[in-house]
Amino acid sequence: MTRNPRRAYDEQGREIPPMTLGSMREQGIRSIDAWCRAIGCGHASTLNVGGLPDPLPVPAVSLRLRCSRCGSRAIRTRPN
Repeated sequence: MTRNPRRAYDEQGREIPPMTLGSMREQGIRSIDAWCRAIGCGHASTLNVGGLPDPLPVPAVSLRLRCSRCGSRAIRTRPN
């Protein structure tokens, strides 16, 4: 079985559902940290995600981003 690099897995290899923006907001978190994984870049930023839909998984936000420094789409995200 191929694992999705944007997901976490438990000890038995079952996928752990990612946090959604809605569940993140329920905990009082309103922004995400995003950083570029391109070699030699490492640019990081904190982004307000108030305009994005609640069901969107936090890792999926990275699919909508591009590094403002180098233009890479290799972005990683996590709740801020």
